[in-house]
Amino acid sequence: MGNRRHFLKSIAIAGIATGLNLSFKGQDKPSFRNKFLHKDDCMKITGTFIDELSRDMPFHNWGMAEWDKEFKLMKSIGIDSIVLPHAGLDMKLLYPSAFLASKGLPHPSFDKLDLLLTLADKWGFTVYCGLYGSSHSPRISNENLAGINHALSSEIWNNYGSRHHSFGGWFIGQEVSVEARHRLVDVIDLCKHCKAISGSKSIIISPWIDGNKLIEESVEEHDSALDYEAQWNEIMSQLSGVVDICTIQDTSVSDIDCARFYHSCHLIAQQHGIKCWGNAETYDAQMPVRLYSTDFDHLRLKLSAAKAARLEKVITYEFSHFMSPQSVCQSGSCLLDRYKEYFDIS
Repeated sequence: MGNRRHFLKSIAIAGIATGLNLSFKGQDKPSFRNKFLHKDDCMKITGTFIDELSRDMPFHNWGMAEWDKEFKLMKSIGIDSIVLPHAGLDMKLLYPSAFLASKGLPHPSFDKLDLLLTLADKWGFTVYCGLYGSSHSPRISNENLAGINHALSSEIWNNYGSRHHSFGGWFIGQEVSVEARHRLVDVIDLCKHCKAISGSKSIIISPWIDGNKLIEESVEEHDSALDYEAQWNEIMSQLSGVVDICTIQDTSVSDIDCARFYHSCHLIAQQHGIKCWGNAETYDAQMPVRLYSTDFDHLRLKLSAAKAARLEKVITYEFSHFMSPQSVCQSGSCLLDRYKEYFDIS
């Protein structure tokens, strides 16, 4: 009798739910925060770095299943582009490089570069591949880094780029700046080499510019915009004709100045025939160096600035560590929830 009453009660509840067009299965509950959202006109994040070789972030140790889940998630929120900042960094490699093995670097346990490109093929991403970077490797010095990257880019193109349709181009990781003008000659030469071997695939670079956080105001009327505009113009004029896309690092700029910073850099880049993307970083650094997911409002202000400056695209550094529910950074899941909530992404 009790079972019968329970059965009839279940039918009645189901009927009420049907009549009200409610479903308690397969749908999320309405967000409490939605009532309080204040929305600006913001750009969405449509690209991300994937940095598996960083010196200051924890390793995921993900395999095919975890990365496949991650690519599916990124696709679902509108991300379509991936930048791999390094194919190798110091003694760590994304793939078993015969060339770097000849320099004494050990092979990784599996070919993560091939894995990521294979999943990018599957999910419809465009990948820009970085090369080799070294800060304190005892076997490779910065003096011969340019020659190493010539050989490495040829190896990557022959083994991966030529057979993966997701391979969209190259990321040149050396951070050129007005203080590091000496790097420009080698960087330009490497860009030309990468284009020559790959049929003119796109080149992305991310120069370092001193924004208003770093520029000291020597006089009261001093305008820091003049400083970073002069720096950006000098670098863009050198890269014109060899670089296709520049991503703007906004770490050195305050939130309130970000829109003007983006706008100035975008206009100058356009004058030199270079596309301009924003790099809205999704982490905050604390001292001693520990990286955490950023506050959503900090991210929102940068995405609003990107929209105001009419940038062509915004990417982030970086989704899998600071926005993913799979990340070891637990607040990443909440940052993603706030992002999806803000942009009405189900």
